[in-house]
Amino acid sequence: MNSFNKEQKNILIVDDNESLRNIIKSFLKNVLNVTFFEAENGLQALEIYRKNGIDLILLDIEMPIMDGIQFLEAINKDKKVENNKTKIIVMSGLLNDDIINKTKNMGVAKYIEKPFKALNLKESIKKYI
Repeated sequence: MNSFNKEQKNILIVDDNESLRNIIKSFLKNVLNVTFFEAENGLQALEIYRKNGIDLILLDIEMPIMDGIQFLEAINKDKKVENNKTKIIVMSGLLNDDIINKTKNMGVAKYIEKPFKALNLKESIKKYI
């Protein structure tokens, strides 16, 4: 049984599109008992991830400075990842076999193609937190 809605969880939204981050937050804030952290690129996300206990990461793949794949490589090199229970949902408008193959051994729990339906995202999040 998951702990959905029982205790507060920390979600990190990593997407260079501020509007999409705000949409995700506004949709989920009334539905889930979560604290949101936001990053517009992988470098910011890495700093937030290392400083906070993150339960779930919603990760865009296509971003400037440090993309989602580079971010996944970095957190997988961190020693704290060895016992990490952080779930990762990859969100991508260019979801294809190449992206899936590059990330399949990096702790990704689910892939969601953009644009996505809010209900699909909500159900995916409920499954992993």
